[in-house]
Amino acid sequence: MSDPVILLTNDDGIDAVGLRALHDRLADRARVVAVAPDEDRSGAGLTMNTYLSVAEHELGYQVSGTPADCVQLATSGLDFDPDLVVSGCNPGPNIGAHTLSRSGTVGAAMEAGLSGVPALAVSLYDPERLFVTDPPAEDYAHAADAAAYLVDRMLDGSFGAADYVNAVVPTPTSGPGRPTLRITRPSRRFEIYTERSIREAVAEDGEMEFRDRFWEGLLAGEVEDPVGTDRRAVADGEVSVSPLQEPHVAASDDGFASVGEGYAEWGE
Repeated sequence: MSDPVILLTNDDGIDAVGLRALHDRLADRARVVAVAPDEDRSGAGLTMNTYLSVAEHELGYQVSGTPADCVQLATSGLDFDPDLVVSGCNPGPNIGAHTLSRSGTVGAAMEAGLSGVPALAVSLYDPERLFVTDPPAEDYAHAADAAAYLVDRMLDGSFGAADYVNAVVPTPTSGPGRPTLRITRPSRRFEIYTERSIREAVAEDGEMEFRDRFWEGLLAGEVEDPVGTDRRAVADGEVSVSPLQEPHVAASDDGFASVGEGYAEWGE
């Protein structure tokens, strides 16, 4: 049997340390081809472009587009037929339902799921500092191991009902042992904190800074999210693994059918 084929992408650029860490760890179990942005495209979500430039790279191809562009280009324009898409590793945690939809890393996995290809998004966090600027290769050790483990589980069908999986993994700050891996769901909590009101900003013609209160609470050890959520797992120093389905799945309710009745005769 031939080796499985993995499409590797990210939102930090094809030369990012996190992408190389996943590439090197997965290369012994699959044929890994990178199709990734030529520069940082963080926060792109599912954004796509009409015109792109493509160039060869030692790991595959670099693209002047978003992670979602890279997935579509690889599966359509490059006639690439991957068994699995892996996106990452992002040097910051992608957790919480409100965050996932904005993440370029997760956006690539969502795009793959919409195209019928199972996908894994991987991101990193530091239990003590949360975000790490330019983490070195060794900080991705747990993330690379978790990605390899989850790739094996996805290829053997263990996540059959999921369109994509979002994994968030700690740096190895607590020692050589592997952290607990917990199956989670995205937290729905979202509370914006501002230092000034909209009225004050308008009156002073000033800028406003929006901050999700969760991040400050996490660093202070004050997290209200229950066990089973991705944010709780990160607060506890665990590997958070959320099996998810593609967005925009139609709601099923027999009562919806009646909404269209009488529209032709309806008038204001």
